[in-house]
Amino acid sequence: MLINCKNDNEKSYYYIQYSDDNIIERYIEKIVKNDNNTLSIETKYYNNGKVFIKSDFEQFRLEGYKLFRIFNDQNKSKEVYLVLDSDSCATQTKGTPIEFENCYKGKVNVETNSKNEIAHFFIRSQLGVDGVKSKVFLDSNFVLIKEEFVSGYCPYYRIEKLTDKKSWQ
Repeated sequence: MLINCKNDNEKSYYYIQYSDDNIIERYIEKIVKNDNNTLSIETKYYNNGKVFIKSDFEQFRLEGYKLFRIFNDQNKSKEVYLVLDSDSCATQTKGTPIEFENCYKGKVNVETNSKNEIAHFFIRSQLGVDGVKSKVFLDSNFVLIKEEFVSGYCPYYRIEKLTDKKSWQ
């Protein structure tokens, strides 16, 4: 199996979001809990002055070569988020007012501020008026390594994982 969902209890990851002039737009912290192939991710957003803005929570479950997004509804319903097979696409219609399509492209080497890593690479496309596309890179445990704007009606952005929180300084 090409997946490596370890049973690590909880780990924090730190990111910087840049604008098109390589200016720090905001800081992001992801607290990831992995429990028997279920990923629980709390994302905390901070402004460029490092003041907390808001947080989001998502859950994912790996079943075979499919990564499902789990919804916190009465039935714990789920929807395919990503199919780990080259050139396969999955459309998200639930839990957000905007539909997205994630198209898996395979494993690639990606460089960030922190290091070079092997990543699951996919293109995320917003279906609808804005048509925003981004390149998304996830590690073997499906934790974000990097996301970068490609096209659409949205200002350029790039989110990169850092080695640790000290890199926020």
